[in-house]
This record gives sequence, structure tokens and C-alpha cells, in this order.
Amino acid sequence: MLNSRTWSAVLVILMVIFTRSGAAAYEQMGENDHLILYVQKDNLAIRVKDKATGYTWSSVIEELVPRENNRSWENFMSSGLAVEYYEENRTRLIRTDLVSAQDVEIDLTPKEQGFSAQVFFSSLGIHLELQVKLEENQVVVHIPHDSIVEEGTVRLASIYVYPFLGAVRKGELPGYLFVPDGVGALVDFADNKNKFNVPYEARIFGDNEGLTSTTASEIVKPPYTVKAPVFGLFHDSEEHGAHGIFAVIEEGQYNARLLAYPNGVVTQYNWITAKFHVRETYLQPTSKTMGGIIVYEKRPNPESIQVRYFFSHGKESDYVGMAQTYQTYLVKQGILTPKQLVRDNTPIRLDILGAETENGLFSKRLVPMTTFEQALEMVNEIQSLTGGELMVILQGWNKGGLSGTSPYEIRFEGGLGGKRGFQELVSSQSELYLYTDYGVGYGEAKRFSIRSDAARRLNKTTIELPTMKEVYDRFYLLTPQRTKEIVSEDIPLYKKERIQRLAVDKMSYTLFSHARRDEVTSRKESAQYYQEALDLLKDEMESVVLYEPNAYLWGAADAFLDIPMHSSQFAYFGKTVPFLPIVLRGYLDYYGPYANFFANQRLEMLRLVEYGAFPSYYLTYEPSYKLKYTNSNDLFTSTYEDWRDVIVEHYALTNPVLKQVDGARIVDHYELAEGITAVEYSNEKVILVNYTENDYVHRSLVIPSQGFLVRGVSEL
Repeated sequence: MLNSRTWSAVLVILMVIFTRSGAAAYEQMGENDHLILYVQKDNLAIRVKDKATGYTWSSVIEELVPRENNRSWENFMSSGLAVEYYEENRTRLIRTDLVSAQDVEIDLTPKEQGFSAQVFFSSLGIHLELQVKLEENQVVVHIPHDSIVEEGTVRLASIYVYPFLGAVRKGELPGYLFVPDGVGALVDFADNKNKFNVPYEARIFGDNEGLTSTTASEIVKPPYTVKAPVFGLFHDSEEHGAHGIFAVIEEGQYNARLLAYPNGVVTQYNWITAKFHVRETYLQPTSKTMGGIIVYEKRPNPESIQVRYFFSHGKESDYVGMAQTYQTYLVKQGILTPKQLVRDNTPIRLDILGAETENGLFSKRLVPMTTFEQALEMVNEIQSLTGGELMVILQGWNKGGLSGTSPYEIRFEGGLGGKRGFQELVSSQSELYLYTDYGVGYGEAKRFSIRSDAARRLNKTTIELPTMKEVYDRFYLLTPQRTKEIVSEDIPLYKKERIQRLAVDKMSYTLFSHARRDEVTSRKESAQYYQEALDLLKDEMESVVLYEPNAYLWGAADAFLDIPMHSSQFAYFGKTVPFLPIVLRGYLDYYGPYANFFANQRLEMLRLVEYGAFPSYYLTYEPSYKLKYTNSNDLFTSTYEDWRDVIVEHYALTNPVLKQVDGARIVDHYELAEGITAVEYSNEKVILVNYTENDYVHRSLVIPSQGFLVRGVSEL
């Protein structure tokens, strides 16, 4: 006879079985020509069926392995929605979901091609609305900001929406997670034998200096930032073939964090999602020695949440298809526009350093590195030797030189030739860009006041960052409001000096929230100020190019400078893939990092060719050793005399290939064998790249060792 404790255990087991069996009860909520949408009412789990193939995606793990995970994670994996919250005046973060939560109520209402669910976490006093609907081959998930209500003392910290959509256990299905880290990376589905214990975690658009200061290091290279608010999954089913999900975060991206968990990190599943921060923590100092307490933001981030999931099958479902889907999406949004190019040869980018400064006995001392006359001499010679189109960016042209003077005055350094010398240069070189940095200010700069112009963190401390240099050891972030003001002030001055082209740094990839008095500017609002500032420049300038721009500024750029050529190469990454080049090719010119600093010149030039990127160089007329005691002392190899012949050699190598696909889109990218890559373009040209140390024969074609060929599609 069973005792009471045993009966209780049996009852719990029966309840679990009943709950699990109930989980199979899905109701159809929408159907169109591409997809069928189902929902399970008690946990808002969804299934999405591809009508063309019959393949069905699930947002939850429906067949959990007994005792493989603890109850908290089992519930998380079985729920369509999860939240993290905290009690006021406490910092302990608690996660709950629709399975774990006590007294959760769901009021689900069918809508056209979808549903709306009012979710009440009654015991927490938190309410929100989840909307899900079909649109063509897409599922759009939306949580309106104004639907989030907090009653009582519990505050919402973050939200997960369908985190386990498409998750795969171990390597039970071939495929991968796509992560937009650097140029792009894949995390293969595999049984990793628990050798990884840390997930991929990255804030979209980089760290937020308004909350916490990042630690700079001269030794450790930081990981690449996520420049596009996207992610994806690829399944290769033996029964149904290839299928993919590509997600675009349309709202909430400014305060979202991308999470990718390979197998073995906490669970045995490979899964990827966005974590949407409603509030975040920061250190509030309590003394002059910078002791302090951890507190949460008082104001929730003023953003709704919206993710658009694209469902695909066949060739369109892999990372190439994901990039093409994003390209089409950006074109429809008006962010990317096709390039109408007629160029005989591909361009070369030359960043030329005019002047720097070093410490003198009583004051700073100018270090002229390239006068305006010398710059013209260099440009004319490279033009003559290569025949290529040149993008020339002049840095350190301003009074006082490059470092310590931002935001720059529109005054030309007399030690380089002054205004007259500059006008001679600009009249002879129509493709001349002036470098400027509207994102930072130096305490020594005449146009900058720490008190009124420097941004402050939410804890009211000034955002002050180290340069790790001797002459100017720190700089400050300008408030985005002040950035826009300075741009407005500069436009008439540019017109007066006949300056028509600008290369803009920092503000194109720096994004932060900040506080002034009791008013907080969110990251989304900061991005809007930057967009408005660049719109002002675009309206008045012939061309504006941006260094490493985040996706929300691609529409304002005429070129993408320093495009990543690698991923962060974390141990769980499989292949690095050219996601960004596939998205941008044919719409936005992009230039690689300075070739001066390539560790392996040959292999990196092969990568430039594979990715369709144009070469870049950072040059000085004077020997680079003269920069030893300046803030540009990391420019250790820049002397024009040393690099002139190398530039000509590189261009002779890359131009004959790249000019054949100039203006064309990348339509496919794949491996013929290990180290042998094929890149197909919309004009039916294919570039074959061989990274190995041996010649490779493909049919009748011989691809030379560490070399490349360009052929027509019909020749392969």
C-alpha cells in the first residue's frame, strides 16, 4: 500500500504527464500561401509549417530528455515567453516563464493571420501583450511598449520571446546557428562533449558606455561588435531538405543582447535568441573613492519589441540566402539603393596623415608628417602607376594636427601649407575627403567643454575614456545633441572652403545612453540624433563615407570603411562567412582595413578578393619613426617610400579580378574543397580562391596555390 508521500509523488508525475500531453494541443491561428501558424494557448508556444515542404518549426522543446535539465530550464525551454525581474531596492535577478510562474493568466484573442495574447503575471503585478501574425513567408512577433504595465514593487528587467525557436539537441540534425559577429560566423550543431561553458553574448551595436565603462587594453584585442540586428538558424533535414530561419530585430534592437548557446553550455541544445533589456544595472558611486552600489535604471527603455522571422527552404535557407534576404529587406526599407557604377578600374583608399603633436619642454610640438604638397605628389604618383580610382582621406589636416583637437576647427595647419596649400590640393584632387570625428572631444580642444559638451553616464559621472597614449591620455564622448549642433555649425564653413567630401569616424559606430540632470537620452534616441546629423551632411555634401558604420547608418553612407574581414574566432565558431559583403555588394562600396597592418599580406589580399573588398592603406610622407612620441605611435609602418611599390603590386594582383565584378551582387558563396572558395556574382562571373599551398584542379581549371581565377559560370 502506498504511503502519503508516495501518493504525492505519483500525483506530481501524473500532473507533469498531463501538462506535457496537453502541450501537444495546438490550434491553427493563421494560414497564407507560404505558412501555417499554430499556437498552444497555455504557454503561447507556436509551430510554423512550411506549406511547400511540410517542414514544421517549433518554438519549444517538445520532447525533453528526462532528468537532463533541472526544472527551471525545462520550463524555460517549454515556454514561448520568459521575463527577468527584480524587487525594488534589490538587485537579485529572477527569471520566470509561462510554465514556471504562479498565477499567470493568458487571454488569447484570434486576429487576422495571427493572435494577440494579454499576459498577466498576477503575483508579480506585470502585464504585457504579445502579438503574433503571418506576413507572406514571415512571422512577426510584437510587444508594444505601452502594453507593459508594472503594478506593485516588482520591476521588469528583460524579456525573451521564443528563445528556443528552431533549437537542436547536440548534433541530432545537421545545421548551424548564424551569428553576425564581425563579418559573419557559424556555430555548427554538434555534440561538443561539454567542452564549452560560456555562450556567445554580445550587445547589438556594441557596448553602452552610458551604463558601464569598458576596460581598454593594449594587449587584448576586443571582439568584433554586432553591426546588424539579425541572427539565424539553418536545418538540413534528411527527410525535408534544407530549411532556415532568419530573424531581423526591427524594434528593441538598441537595447538588445544577442545570445547563442552551443551544445553543452548549460543545456544540450544549440539555440539562439535576442534578450531585450527593459532596465539594466549600473554602478552608482557613493563616495569619492568610487565605491558604490549596483542599481537598476529607473526609467524603462522606451522601445517596443518586434522581431520579423523569415522562413525559407532550399538554397535560400543557408547563410547566403540569409544575407540576400537581409539585402532585399534593406532595399525595401530604402536603406540600400543599387549602385549605378561605370568604372574602368576599382578604387584604392589612401588615408594620409598630415600632422601630429608630441610633448615639448613647455608646450606641445607639431610633428608634420605629410604636407599638402607632398600629399598631392603621392596621390599623383599612385594614380599614374596604378591607373586606379583613388579615395583620398586626409587626416590631421587641421590646426594642431590629428590628436587632441577634436571636434576640429575648420582651420588648416600652417605647418602643412595652410589654407592656400589645401586649396591647391583640393583643386587638383576631386576625390579628396576630409577626416573628421564628431563623436569625441578632448579637454584641450578649443571647441569642447567638458562641463557642457561631454556626455555623462546614468550615474552622472563623465564618460571619459583612456587612449593608452602619452600626449593625450584621455578623451570624452560628446553628447549626440552636441554632435548634431557642431555638424550644423560646420556646414556653412565647409561650403566656404569648398569642402564637398567627408570621412566621419566614431559617431558611426559609437552608441550610448546618457543623462543630464534628470533627463535620460536612450540609445535609440542617440542613434536618431546621429542619423539627423548625417542627414544634414548628406543634404549639403557630394559624398559622406563612414568608418565601421552600424546598420542604422548604412543609408547615410556612400562607402563602408574598415569592413571586418574576420570574426572574433571564438572556440565554438565553425566557419567565418562573408555575410556583410553579400548584403552590401552592389549597393554600398566597402573597403578593407589598412593593408599596412596585415600580418600575412598574401592571405589577406586573397581574402579581399574573396569578399570583394577594396584595398586601403595609411600613409605618411615622412618616416613613421617620427611618430614615436605621438598618439599615433602605433602607426609603425606608413612611410610612402616603403609602401609605394607594394601598393602597385597589390593593385596589379586584385584589380584585374575585382574590376570584372564591379557593381555586381554576390549571389552565391561556397567551398569546392577545404581552402578552395567560389564566389558567384550577378553578372555570371565566378571568382575562385585557393588558400592552400598547392595548386587545385577543378575540372579543367587550375587554381594556383594562394591565388585565384575569375571565370564565367558556364565554364565551371
